[in-house]
Amino acid sequence: MAIVIEEERKPLAGLFALLVWLAILAAVAAAVYYLFFKRPDLIVDIPVPANFRNTQELSQINLSPDSIFKNPTYQALQKDVILTPVASSTGKANPFQPF
Repeated sequence: MAIVIEEERKPLAGLFALLVWLAILAAVAAAVYYLFFKRPDLIVDIPVPANFRNTQELSQINLSPDSIFKNPTYQALQKDVILTPVASSTGKANPFQPF
């Protein structure tokens, strides 16, 4: 015959396990709420930087292509001259031939 000796369970062990599960459940519920249901607070008052105020003047400038292309300053610009490369022979006809 086998003798079975069981350890006596403490009554607080079941309560502690229940509290751990409740804490885990509360953490998961809070994470789900903040990730999926909570609307982010919108920032209403943002101070405008001093450099940004100057851009309002620039945004009101009307640029038309005719006024730019007919401008004498634009007409005075020189276009870059791109020369076509001259084909020259470099290297050996047979790259595997010894020197």
